[in-house]
Amino acid sequence: MSDHRLSSEAELRERYGPPSKVVGHKVIDRLEEHSRRFISLSPFCCLGSSDAEGRGDVSPRGDRPGFVRVLDDRRLFLPDRPGNNRIDSMRNILEQPYVGLLFLIPGVYDVLRVNGRAEVVASPELLEASAVDDKLPKSGIVVHVEERCRCRPARCLGSPRWCATSSPPSSTTSSSTSSPRSATWRSSTSARRRSPHRVPHQVR
Repeated sequence: MSDHRLSSEAELRERYGPPSKVVGHKVIDRLEEHSRRFISLSPFCCLGSSDAEGRGDVSPRGDRPGFVRVLDDRRLFLPDRPGNNRIDSMRNILEQPYVGLLFLIPGVYDVLRVNGRAEVVASPELLEASAVDDKLPKSGIVVHVEERCRCRPARCLGSPRWCATSSPPSSTTSSSTSSPRSATWRSSTSARRRSPHRVPHQVR
């Protein structure tokens, strides 16, 4: 197996070729209007980080749409709710501050990627503004945006998770049709029927 390992960018380019100019134009160093709108509608994102030795970690983060707040065109605030107290992402940030965020909206093919330098904060002003049911986050993560990329990954287009005619796996569904998970799935499939291959109008 090791004889077939690719070990340089040149070897990769032999297989994939250069990226198109269109792809390059999708990358900017700030959060413009579309990005702000997308983040305000997103109930879920993934936070990628790594420790000082390069060991990676991806942490799923979810809450009410817009739980990640745009502070300005170059800063985001991600509140940290009480959880299992592993604090993997925050420990990583203390060692190596560069992170990646991937924002998704149910029923929408487009995704928003944000890369930048992060810091763990406990600003009373930021925490209070992110309170839910009078409960404050214990801390939060401010990401200083260095790169924003809006894209529609081809590998996501074939995923049944984003298809309007599919149903969620039975192992992940509740017996109650009124559960939040079922409601979310119904709303996402509804959005897919309205616009099967485009970002809904309100996200643009």
